Amino acid sequence: SSVIPPATVVTQGNPLSATTPVVAASNVTPFLTIQGFPDDVPMLADNQGDLTVTNVNATSADSPTVTDYSFSTKMTFQQVSDFYKAGMDKNGWTLRGTTTGNNMVGLIFIKGVNRLVEVAITTGPDKSVQKVQISIQPGTQPATPTPVEAVTKVTPFLTIEGFPDDIPILTDNEGDLESDSSAAQAGAPATAIYEFDTKMPIQQAADFYMNGMTTSGWKITDQDTVNNVFSGTLTKGNRTVYLNIFNGQNQPVQHVKIMIIWN
Repeated sequence: SSVIPPATVVTQGNPLSATTPVVAASNVTPFLTIQGFPDDVPMLADNQGDLTVTNVNATSADSPTVTDYSFSTKMTFQQVSDFYKAGMDKNGWTLRGTTTGNNMVGLIFIKGVNRLVEVAITTGPDKSVQKVQISIQPGTQPATPTPVEAVTKVTPFLTIEGFPDDIPILTDNEGDLESDSSAAQAGAPATAIYEFDTKMPIQQAADFYMNGMTTSGWKITDQDTVNNVFSGTLTKGNRTVYLNIFNGQNQPVQHVKIMIIWN
């Protein structure tokens, strides 16, 4: 089966800036704590000290707020995967889905009321450095009814600067695009991540991407739907795309995450 991949957690009430470097690049000093990081998500202390935190803020009561934590480690690919599987299980999380692909694994965990954590692990060609991205969606808070007149009009985005021409753009979106990218470094591949919401049903959105991308020459290597989470993996040339579509905090809205890796 498949999940994607490369932002202080809202429920903790300590939001960080959009991009927060933690340590100077000159020395490898592992971080041992992260401000606002959930106590029940294990901390990988064997890291390269290069933490970046990105907030993907909710644009409505229906869409989820997501916090992405990215860093690298010299632990082996399998050691990192085993660390999170064992640690999350010990802390009461349920493994809801798994994405596997060329030099990548994605793990989706759920707990409580709509708490969701994605752990994406990617490795470079020499496999000496692994990149870890942890995406955390906090649980649902009791919703306050919104007067109809107070609802903000949604303006969908129709283009994305720098987005590959051979990947279709889902124009039936909520206009809340967030993106992040990182260049290849220290053996880790270059990545780009795009996230947004849509009110299109999960399977309809999945069909849109699967059909559109295969028409543009992409090859589907894996796809699956488990517990309202669609995961797909596609390859073309030296690129791999991991696509995840899952329910937001409320059922009418789905969250779409597209991760592109240049191998």
